[in-house]
This record gives sequence, C-alpha cells and structure tokens, in this order.
Amino acid sequence: MSSKNNFRYSAEPEPHKLRTKQILSSNPDVRKLIGKNPFTIFPLLGLVTGMVVLSYFLKDSPWWLIILTAYLIGAFANHALFVMIHECSHNLLFKGKALNFLASMTANLPHVLPSAVSFTRYHRMHHVHQGNHDLDAD
Repeated sequence: MSSKNNFRYSAEPEPHKLRTKQILSSNPDVRKLIGKNPFTIFPLLGLVTGMVVLSYFLKDSPWWLIILTAYLIGAFANHALFVMIHECSHNLLFKGKALNFLASMTANLPHVLPSAVSFTRYHRMHHVHQGNHDLDAD
C-alpha cells in the first residue's frame, strides 16, 4: 500500500483559523495570551544550560544512571526544547526572523540531530499546504 493511499483527505478548510475563532469567541480573554513572548528565551537558555551541565556531571557515571537520567530528566527537557523550536518556527519569541532563527538553533544544541532549520522549513510548508498530499510536509 503506497503512502498516498494512507493519506487522510478532507474537503474541510484548514482547521487552525476556525479553531482559533471558536476559542476567541467563547473565551475573549485568551487573546491576551496570543502573540510573541520574548521571555521564553530564559527557560530556553536554562534548559540548554541545564542539559549541558548535566551531561558534564554524568560523563563518568555508569551507563544505567545515564539512561535513567535521560529518561527522567532529559526526555522532559528535550520535549520542552522541541516545543520552543516549534514556537520559533512561527516567529513567536521575537519580532525579527533572525532572532527566532538563532533561538531555535540554540534550543537545538542539546539534541543529537540538528533539526531546527529543516523543521522550520517543512513546518511552514505544512501550514501553507495543509491537506495537499504532494505539498504538505507533515
């Protein structure tokens, strides 16, 4: 079975805008939470620093302690940093694209594979071409 047969087609419009309108109409105070938040850089830097410091202290530890720490602490930090990369891909930290790009690259530092730049590119394509099998990268 080809991947094209597994794709879910829908005649519905792109859902993000409609869902945002529904949320705002029933909860107008949510509008105050929408927009850029440059203060996100502080937890981002804290998580990156924490991951680097933690890896330094674990460098001579037994393998089981490294795995346990990765599972209990690293997975949380890794996910939080990826969420921040997602926010940077939407330019939601700073006004300029360059600072968001640098923030996403910084958030990507502790990850094993570099993904911030390619994620940003393909995630934007996803939002523009959502539902189009040939162009929707997600």
